[in-house]
Amino acid sequence: MKSTATLAALLLVASFAAGGIALAWWGWQTLDGSLLLLGSRLC
Repeated sequence: MKSTATLAALLLVASFAAGGIALAWWGWQTLDGSLLLLGSRLC
């Protein structure tokens, strides 16, 4: 049972990571260069 829970947790983390990467890529594609520059200066 413990291995199943560990596997489920890993799968959840992997799906969140993939979603974050996809969201970042989409943002990179759709954002203006000026907005990107402004965001990098704010960080």
